[in-house]
Amino acid sequence: ELGDILRTQPQKGARIRLVTKATADALFHRLGKTESVHPPEKRILISIMGFLPGGAEILTIRLANYLHAGGYPVGVHCIHGSKDDAMRGLLHPDIPVYVTDRFWKLAQILRREHYTVLHSHCVASQMLVARMKRRLPFLRVRHIATSHGGYEGMRPEEAAALLPQVDQGVDAWTYVAQNNLP
Repeated sequence: ELGDILRTQPQKGARIRLVTKATADALFHRLGKTESVHPPEKRILISIMGFLPGGAEILTIRLANYLHAGGYPVGVHCIHGSKDDAMRGLLHPDIPVYVTDRFWKLAQILRREHYTVLHSHCVASQMLVARMKRRLPFLRVRHIATSHGGYEGMRPEEAAALLPQVDQGVDAWTYVAQNNLP
C-alpha cells in the first residue's frame, strides 16, 4: 500500500536513486582519494535524529566523514541531543554538530554557516525542513531526503497524509534499500 502512495507523489523532476552498498563504497572510495571534487561554494548539512546506534546513523556519520575528507565543508544537525558516546566518537572532530528541533533555529544555522544543501535522513528532520521551507520560502537551500524505511513503518493513512507535506520541500529523494522504493 505504501508503494502505491509513494508512486502517486509528484517528484518535481527529481531523480530517485537507489544507493546500494556497492554504490556507496565506490563513492566513499572516490571521495577518500580525491582532494576536491566539488565547487567551493557547496556547503552540506546532514540532518539525523541524533547519535544513536543504528544503520542509518552509521551511514550518515560515514558520509559526513568522507565528504569532509574530500574537502566538502560539512556539518551534522541532530533533532535532539541524545547521544551514544561511541557513535559520536565516529564523527571526525572537526565536523561541527548543531542540535535543534526548531525550524527557525535550523534556518539561522543554515544562513549563518552558508549551507547550500541539507541532506535529511529521518522523518523528523524531513518534517522540520518541510515546515521551515513553508514558513520561510525565501531561504534558499536544496533539500535531499533519504528514506531509511521510516515511512514504511507508518500506518498507510498516516504516511498518505504526511508524504505530500514533506515532498513539497524536497528537491530530490534517495533510498538506501530496495524495499524503500515505490
